[in-house]
Amino acid sequence: MNTGKQPHFRLQPRIRRRTPLLDVAMAVIIGGVSGVYIFNDTLRKVGLPPSQDNTESAAPVPPVSNDE
Repeated sequence: MNTGKQPHFRLQPRIRRRTPLLDVAMAVIIGGVSGVYIFNDTLRKVGLPPSQDNTESAAPVPPVSNDE
């Protein structure tokens, strides 16, 4: 029997919370979205098209006339 032994009490929950993992996942997602936004904004300021999927960048460029 358990005579003379202290009862075993746990102050921590038995199931570990995954809050730190969720925090890291949210930080990665938010960082990725903001990074893409900053990257596209920088390309727009420089004058390069942000992506090839954009319909505006897929429009044909009018030919330049060489009048001399």
